[in-house]
Amino acid sequence: MAGLRRESAQLDYRRWAAMLEFLDAETARIEREVAPQQQDLALAAVRSVVAQANGWSEHQAASRSA
Repeated sequence: MAGLRRESAQLDYRRWAAMLEFLDAETARIEREVAPQQQDLALAAVRSVVAQANGWSEHQAASRSA
């Protein structure tokens, strides 16, 4: 049973690490390529994708990535 908990924790860690890498990469791309007036909307779209992929609300995704 302890082995299963460890595997589950490792999977959660990899999922979080991948999500944070995605958020960092997309944030950098948006800051580089998107007009300042549209950056907030673009960042909200990225948070929406992350939220949907994890079964969270957009608010949860925004607070967890802050």
